[in-house]
Amino acid sequence: MYRRYLSLIVIFLLIAMITVAQAANTLTVTGEVVNPVPPTADFSASPVSGPPPLTVYFQDTSTGSPAQWEWDFENDGIVDSGEQNPTHMYPIAGTYSVSLKVTNSYGTDTLTREGYIEVSEYSVSERIDALHVYVEALDISDWGKKHLLSPLDKAEKMWDKGNERATIAQMDRFITKVYLFAFLFMISPEDAAYMINEAQEIIDLIGDKGKK
Repeated sequence: MYRRYLSLIVIFLLIAMITVAQAANTLTVTGEVVNPVPPTADFSASPVSGPPPLTVYFQDTSTGSPAQWEWDFENDGIVDSGEQNPTHMYPIAGTYSVSLKVTNSYGTDTLTREGYIEVSEYSVSERIDALHVYVEALDISDWGKKHLLSPLDKAEKMWDKGNERATIAQMDRFITKVYLFAFLFMISPEDAAYMINEAQEIIDLIGDKGKK
């Protein structure tokens, strides 16, 4: 009986030793497999057009896991931002090319989009139309709207005919009426200030165009 138990113990120990040996010869490697390739630059932006000052939101869509970003928002050779997804404001009207250079441990890549951002002033007609819409939305009588809209309608007709002086004269007439309506408490001071400012900017825009 003793020999039988001894044999079982020996067999058990042999099995245990073989199992340990097999485990020692087994190596499990875990981790991310890295593909050693350089990045490919790509990006998008929104909005890509509008009046100044135009704030544009840029988004990096590059592939290849870049670790460094160099944005040139005017394509003038000057790095403007090192962020991955930056924001940039264009204060002056013009057409701008944008360049992005991306880098990782295996190389670099650059993408330039020519004429990508278009910053342009609203036209005189567009600004008069916007002011027309604003007056239409005022909480005043139809009679009041008619009197405020009259010089705007005439200003737009004069502008379409190329008569800058007559257009300015009608915008001045509009401003005078707005002051009168505000004095009579027919419109709020806030509405009056907004419309006067917009009308004056239209006059200034016409003047700037006339100087060119």
